[in-house]
Amino acid sequence: MARFAGVGKDIGLANADVAGLTETFLKLGKVSGQTAQEAAASLTQLSQALASGRLQGDEYRSLAENMPALTREIAKVMGVTTGELKRVASEGTITTDIVLKALRNMTTQVNADFATIPRTVE
Repeated sequence: MARFAGVGKDIGLANADVAGLTETFLKLGKVSGQTAQEAAASLTQLSQALASGRLQGDEYRSLAENMPALTREIAKVMGVTTGELKRVASEGTITTDIVLKALRNMTTQVNADFATIPRTVE
């Protein structure tokens, strides 16, 4: 959360927005079957992408591999297929605004999916 909060401040997000987006992202990791460590690594990649203003390169590859639901939603927001998304990412056109819109779009469904997961110590 602290790493994402720094980026959020730089791009003009309120603390409540940062908290909500971080929660959605981490819940998405859980419903996608990620461990806490994998979700933290994915959050690091996301925060690096947001700090640069673009989702591309290693950050894109990591999220495409570890958070395919997020990359599908990004493709939907951009009006491209998931197959075209790699090309779009290499062109540097997946901006911070697009990624944040995709995360916001997913919040309701992620929360519903998360609510069905049995609680564990992790």
